[in-house]
Amino acid sequence: MDTHVLLWRAVLRSGLHDVAKGQDPDWMDSDDFTIVCELAEVDADTVRARFDADRFRRLPKMSKAA
Repeated sequence: MDTHVLLWRAVLRSGLHDVAKGQDPDWMDSDDFTIVCELAEVDADTVRARFDADRFRRLPKMSKAA
């Protein structure tokens, strides 16, 4: 997998953590979300349909230092 796809998947995961915590609840309905999904090579509608904030909140957030 290309490094740019991995980068955008990390951006997506970080954004989903923010949504799960209520920090940016409208992000998933934005054009920015759709663009991030495209760059991460995932389907935005599928992410929206399968997203479970309670379950996602329990997942560890990726560390900022890699």
